[in-house]
Amino acid sequence: MKKRAIVIAGAAIALASGLAGCANQPSGLDYYLTGRLDAQQGHMNAAIAELSRAIVRQPHLALAYAARGNLYKKRGDFHAAAKDYAAAARLEPFDFHSHYELGLMFQYLHKLASAINAYQQALEIRPMSPHANVNLALAYVQTGKPFKAIMYAQRARHNRRLHGRLAADLGIVYDQVANSVKGSRQQARYRNHAIDAFKIGIEGKPHSDRLYLNLAAEYMHLKQWNAARQVLGTAGHLAPSAAVFTRLGLCCYMRHHLQAAAKAYKTALRLSPKNSAALNGLGVVRMTESLQQSPPDVMLARAALKSWRMSLRINPHQPVIQRLVRKYAGKHKG
Repeated sequence: MKKRAIVIAGAAIALASGLAGCANQPSGLDYYLTGRLDAQQGHMNAAIAELSRAIVRQPHLALAYAARGNLYKKRGDFHAAAKDYAAAARLEPFDFHSHYELGLMFQYLHKLASAINAYQQALEIRPMSPHANVNLALAYVQTGKPFKAIMYAQRARHNRRLHGRLAADLGIVYDQVANSVKGSRQQARYRNHAIDAFKIGIEGKPHSDRLYLNLAAEYMHLKQWNAARQVLGTAGHLAPSAAVFTRLGLCCYMRHHLQAAAKAYKTALRLSPKNSAALNGLGVVRMTESLQQSPPDVMLARAALKSWRMSLRINPHQPVIQRLVRKYAGKHKG
């Protein structure tokens, strides 16, 4: 009896010891918390390693997959991030973040059908999310289905949280929709929506020449040359580039301000000497100035031909410029 009691006591001690050993081993949540702390401190590799341990220890811990996906995304490894966001979305089907980020990764990877599906799942959870609505609209535009983008673009347009890059992307959506619809009224409506969106985008990034160019392009489509000129003039101070001054030259020319147009084209050429568009524009200005005089000014005509020929040396495949050179070269030899 005494021997049996000793055996039972020994078994109890061994069991207690085993339980204590289990209690001392970190859980999946412990690894997850350590990984999050490492990430906050900027230790990316250590964080990924800890989150991977959390997933091995606790394979159904959606938080760990989502957190590791965030780190892969920061690293630019969109394939790995997509796998983790997909796992998190399967484990937590009502988590907006996982579905939205999965859509974003697919969009980055140009898997647009998958991106559309993921964004739709995200919008079932948060129907008015500006990010999900804009990116879904953009994905439809990228797949050549701009009309399917309209409903989601309209949702985002009225959202007070629309800002920065998001607003700029919405402007691109409306621009593509305007290019696709028939009828000047509808086109003007969507271009005005694009204008509103690009203006919001510029508020967030006032030194982006691309946003000014996009905004000016909408005004130019509407033949609002003065508005486009004002936008590009502002860009010339805040975000100068050869493209900005080339477009500014065109706006000035369309308003018959030939000296201002020539000045803008010359500025573009100082910034980018091999800018064929600016050379073409300057040639058009000089030939117009020549033809406005009676008889035509030969020196201005020759200056125009010189600009066009320089442009053709840079880019020979310009049928319109080739025709202009042939048309006027015989009249103004030298």
